[in-house]
Amino acid sequence: MNEEIETKLAQIVANKSEDLDWAKSIYNEKLTEIGGRDAEGDQLEMLQNHAVRLVKSEVNKGERVTGDVEKLNVVAIGHGGIRNWSSDNGGTREVLLTFGVVKPEDKPMGLGVFINDEEEGVDIYNIKEKFDTLNEIEAYYTVGQADELPNTYILNSTDETRVDVKDESEAASEDKRRSLLQEHTQEAKLDSVKDYLSATNADGYSVAFGADVKRMNATIVDAVDLDNTSIYTILDDTVIDPSELDDDVRDDRAQTPGMTAWCPKDMMKYGVNSQVEVYGSISTMDDGQVAMNIYGIVPLITFELEEDGNSGGDVDVSSI
Repeated sequence: MNEEIETKLAQIVANKSEDLDWAKSIYNEKLTEIGGRDAEGDQLEMLQNHAVRLVKSEVNKGERVTGDVEKLNVVAIGHGGIRNWSSDNGGTREVLLTFGVVKPEDKPMGLGVFINDEEEGVDIYNIKEKFDTLNEIEAYYTVGQADELPNTYILNSTDETRVDVKDESEAASEDKRRSLLQEHTQEAKLDSVKDYLSATNADGYSVAFGADVKRMNATIVDAVDLDNTSIYTILDDTVIDPSELDDDVRDDRAQTPGMTAWCPKDMMKYGVNSQVEVYGSISTMDDGQVAMNIYGIVPLITFELEEDGNSGGDVDVSSI
């Protein structure tokens, strides 16, 4: 292990519950798993850097916020899909990241990332449904503050976690709930989207589990719903001629050029020409393309999504 890698590992575990020896052990384990022992040259360097990233991921997964469960009022943004995280026994467990605007006790209102861990005994599939965009909910989690972003919270599930959707008669109006989401997210403009990239750490990973949420008021110009992938291509009013978009924003693979917006399967509901307000992280992918990972969608004007993943038809809903 060279000195540069050891320095990076030391920085990763600084002020964490794990020590450098632990980081080195995990690094060596991960490097072996991804084939780094047999690599050379540039390939070896790439795999070494990736192993360092995996160590950081393990540290973040292991950092659990301690404290009492709080009852929280939340307006939901949505979710980032179910992910597999490593378990202490060497296996994997399913974790769901959900997002919303939350007001913890004795703290300012802010944006929250909720870590829902099946090992804590929560029904993550049930919670995913309850975090449907604009739902107003009561939720029980432990609360911690994100180090990288102000007024941003990391909320962990426990065996006491419960999520209840408020009755419409008890919830604020939809306009007020939408305004609250807008107040706590930055609006991105597609013609200058590189100025609105979500915050990342030194290794290029989203900080605070993707908590730097952006929003766009956009038109869907292409929709592809495959077995394992759901993708919208979107444009906003700042773009007059899509062909003038930068090459690393325009998606030439789509039927109509625009920005790729990956979305969870259950959010692939709206067809081409639909106007939507999308919430999520905006980042540069491994291939250099700028894309959005959608966490939530507010439909404004919708067209039907056809069975092949495209769309057409008359306006179905308008709630502008």
